This record gives sequence, C-alpha cells and structure tokens, in this order.
Amino acid sequence: MSTKTPALLKNRDQFLPIDLSKIPRVAVIGKLAKQIEIEDKSLWSILKKAANIELEFAYAEGHFDTNEVNETLMNKAQRAASVADVAVIFVGYFKKADREKTDKLPTPQNVLVDVVSQVEKNVVVVVLANSEVKMPWKKQVRSILQLTELDSKIVNFLFVNNL
Repeated sequence: MSTKTPALLKNRDQFLPIDLSKIPRVAVIGKLAKQIEIEDKSLWSILKKAANIELEFAYAEGHFDTNEVNETLMNKAQRAASVADVAVIFVGYFKKADREKTDKLPTPQNVLVDVVSQVEKNVVVVVLANSEVKMPWKKQVRSILQLTELDSKIVNFLFVNNL
C-alpha cells in the first residue's frame, strides 16, 4: 500500500466514489475527521468543501480516545447516520507511531462501525493504519478504504462531485 494512496479493500456494487448529486445528506463520523489537519485545514472542512452542490453534512464524534465505549457518543453517531443517505466513518490511529504498533482497532471504533451499520445500509469506512487490521464489521459495510496517511486527495476517492 502506497503511503498516501488508499487501498480499496471493499467496494460492493461499485459504491465508491459516491455521486454527491444523488446523495443529499452525508454523515461524517469519527473523531479523526476533526483531529486530522491537511494543509492547515481539518479533514472535516475539506470534506464539507468537496461538495460544490447543495448538500447536508452532519458530524458525530462517535468515541473518545480511550478504550471505553461511550453510549452517549454512540447514540449520537447512530442518530446522525439514521437521517443521512450515507455514513462515512473514519477509524484508525491519529498518531503515526500508534499506526505501527497493532493489527486491530480500538474497541470503541469497532463498536462505532457496528452500531452505525445497524441504522444505515450505505456505510463507507476509511481506516487509517499502517498494516492490515482486523475488521469484524467488514461484511456489514459497503466500502472500505485503508491508508497510512490522509491528504486532500481523499475526496477524489470518496466523492464524484468534488472541487
């Protein structure tokens, strides 16, 4: 896997890239979406700007940076996904050093993908990890992208209508 080129691990029914002209509501879920900065902008702001059409973006944090599942954050993530047409979930490791240490995601992130998949059938998971990680929810989601670094080109892999 190239450093900044996503590996498309799953793309059921060629769901990616998402045609934003046909999707009015997108839920972006996962703390990484606001933690990661690319070219001095948060990933969240880059994703919102990617749509050059009328589009409703919702954000839900989903989890804290701990190994404890937070029911309140999980419920908020489910609510955001339940009113969206697609949920894009960011999981993985913020710190590069953490990406190199493990072959599994923190429990709250796996639970997050699971609970969102219960209320939304169109789920895309973006995994930030240096090596292959276990994905117990793999069968439940439409698409999975894995990469070791995020840059602004991620929108080209996620969305058809982008800047």
